[in-house]
Amino acid sequence: MCEENLNLPTIAVTEKFMYICLFNKQGKYDHRKVMSFDASALRWGRELFMHYNELSQEVIEI
Repeated sequence: MCEENLNLPTIAVTEKFMYICLFNKQGKYDHRKVMSFDASALRWGRELFMHYNELSQEVIEI
């Protein structure tokens, strides 16, 4: 859960590719996707994920 009022993108990073889906100016998902297999994109995708992860807190079910 992230308390910041952010439009979080969809981010997927594996050992082989990075995928991201962002929002348009109206705040709705822009279904055009960015995908890369380049090593620098994988590093950037991991850094972006970690950035949002650090802004978030774990939700625990009771």
